Formats: sequence, C-alpha cells, structure tokens
Amino acid sequence: MIFEGENIYFSTLDIEKEADIYSKWSQDPDVIENLEIFPRKPADKKRTLKLKLEEGYEIFSINVKDGDVLIGNFEIEEKIPGVFNIGLVIGEKDYWGKGYGTEATKLGIKYLFEVKKAKKITLDVKVLHTPAVHIYEKCGFKIMRNFRKYVERIDQYRDSYFMELSAEDYLKCQM
Repeated sequence: MIFEGENIYFSTLDIEKEADIYSKWSQDPDVIENLEIFPRKPADKKRTLKLKLEEGYEIFSINVKDGDVLIGNFEIEEKIPGVFNIGLVIGEKDYWGKGYGTEATKLGIKYLFEVKKAKKITLDVKVLHTPAVHIYEKCGFKIMRNFRKYVERIDQYRDSYFMELSAEDYLKCQM
C-alpha cells in the first residue's frame, strides 16, 4: 500500500500480477469507449506498461479496501518539471458510479501537490464522457479549452476537454 483514502488505496503496479487484468479491461468496449487505449493481449499490455515505466510514468493500481479488489489504475506523467498529466481508469464496471473515481482522483491530486510538489496537474477527457468530466470538475479542475482529437482506435474524431488544476487553486480548496 502506497497511500490510502477512506475506501481505496493506491499500490505500486505489479506488472506480472496485474497485466492480465488490465488487458481484460482493454478488451471491454464499455471500458475503452472514451479512452485512447487499444485492446491489448496480456503480453502486449505487459510490454506497454514496462515501456511507460521506462519512460518515467508512475502507475498506481487502485484497490478497494473492502475485499482488497483491484478496480483500476492511476497514471502520472511529468510533462515538464512540476507539471503532471494524469489518467484514470476504473476498469471494473461493478464499481462505476460509486464514488471510487472521485476518491482516486482526490488521492492522486493530494499525492501530486503534497508529495511531488506539483505546480499544475493537467488531463484531457472526452466531452461525451460526462461522468469523468463531472469527477474532474468536482475535484477542482477547470476546462481550459475544447479540441478535436483523432482517436485511431475508432477511426474518428472526438471532442476533448483539456483541463487543469493549479497548485494555487488546490490550496484555495484546502482552506
């Protein structure tokens, strides 16, 4: 366990143990509908995860305390010093709509601002992925721009929001 919230905790990614589960999520059309990931076989997913770690990403597994269930992951990439881009996936559909995405986002934000001393956190999210947009807005992110982004997996364009949360805005929310 790396750090924990009320109902979940983040743990270090265990590629050998978890790649099959991540691969299962990447095969589910409902899970990847609003993501930019391709379906991956377990061996491919292991290679992708290893490559991301080599490139400097931090990837945490999101686990529900009750039953110790792996339900998703939280990815962090430091784009430039002090500016981090995040990605969140709740891959276990039985856990959708129950507040775990919000709690994971808040936990990741706290980690980035309080431990990594982030100046800013950014993300992009599909406009049509309203549950995710709602989570990010609830956590203090602001929409900075709307852009059309080509999604190769589905061979079409989808509007996305570029959102950010500054350290200054985070501190205001903590007071």
